[in-house]
Amino acid sequence: MGRYRMVMRLLAVLILSSCGASVRHSTAALQPPVHGIELLREWRGYRQLIPGNQHWPVRAGRLRGLLVASGAQDWGATLNWSGGVGAGRGEYQFFAEGASAVAIYFASEGEGISFLREWSVPTPAGSAAFDAAQFLPETPNPWGLSRSAHLVEVELNGGRGGQGIHSVITDAQLLDGSVEYPIVVEESLLLARARFERWLALQEQARERLVREQRSALPEGFAVKRSRERTMLWPSWYDERGELEVLMAYTRREIAVGPERRSEERPCPPCPCDPRHGCAPCVQCVPDPHPRLVRDRRSLFLSVAAQYRFDRNGTLLHERRYTPYAH
Repeated sequence: MGRYRMVMRLLAVLILSSCGASVRHSTAALQPPVHGIELLREWRGYRQLIPGNQHWPVRAGRLRGLLVASGAQDWGATLNWSGGVGAGRGEYQFFAEGASAVAIYFASEGEGISFLREWSVPTPAGSAAFDAAQFLPETPNPWGLSRSAHLVEVELNGGRGGQGIHSVITDAQLLDGSVEYPIVVEESLLLARARFERWLALQEQARERLVREQRSALPEGFAVKRSRERTMLWPSWYDERGELEVLMAYTRREIAVGPERRSEERPCPPCPCDPRHGCAPCVQCVPDPHPRLVRDRRSLFLSVAAQYRFDRNGTLLHERRYTPYAH
C-alpha cells in the first residue's frame, strides 16, 4: 500500500502540471527552475553531498528547521544522522542549517513512542532532564503537527539550546502554509521526487550501460546474486536565506558471488607500501588448518542524484543534476 500511495501522489503532481495547473502555492511540478538547471558529471557518490557522519553544531534555544518523518515516505527513504537509512518507524527527525539529522524528542506526558521519564539531554550549559518521547505524525500534540514533513520554529530543551544527536522540543510553532512562509514542505518534497523520477528516466540508458560495464569487469565465474535499488532524500532548511534544499539520491547495489573454492586457496593480500616509509612486511598466507568451501563476493554500486532549492514561497529556484556514477 505504501508504494501504491507514493506512485499515486507522484502521478497527481505530474497530472496537475500537464493540465497547466499548479501544485499548492503555485509551485508548478515540471516548470523549469527560476535560475535554471546545472549538470555535474564529476562527483563521487551521494555521501559527498551530505554532512559528515554525526555533524552537529551547537543549536540555539529557539530555531527554525524541518521536522521530517523517518523511514520510507512518499518521496523516498529519509536519510538519518549517520547518512544511511535505518529501520525508522516514522518518528520525526529534525533538519536545519545543513547539519546531520537530529534524533528529536518532544516533551511528553506519556504520548508518543520510546517514552522516557526524567531523561537527561546535553545542552551548551550542561544537562537538562525532561519527560520525553518520539512523536509520529499521528501522535496527538498541542502544536498541530500532523504531516510527514513540516517547517517549524521550535524551542529546544526549554530554551537552553542543544548539542549532539538528541534534543527535546518543549514548544513548537507551525510555519509552512503561513503568510510569512507559504511553502508547504510536503508538496515541495513530492515535487523534488517527481522531478527526480524524470531525471532518472532520462539517464536510464546510461545507468544500464554502467551496470553492464561493472558486470563485465567481474572476475571469471562471478555472477550477480542480489540487487537492491533505493531512492533516498536528505532535506535541510537554511533560515537566513529562507530556503529549503533537498537532495534526492538513487542507489543500486548488486552483490556478485564467485565460484566455490577451498579456503586454503585464498590469494595473498598485496603488501602495503608507503612512499615515506617503504613497504611493510608482506602478510604470510598460511593455509587454513580446517579448509572449507567458500565463495568470494564483490559489491557493485551505482548512484544518481539531484539537488533542489526552494524559496519560502515554495518556488523552485535551482536544480543541480548529477549523472550516473559507478563504483
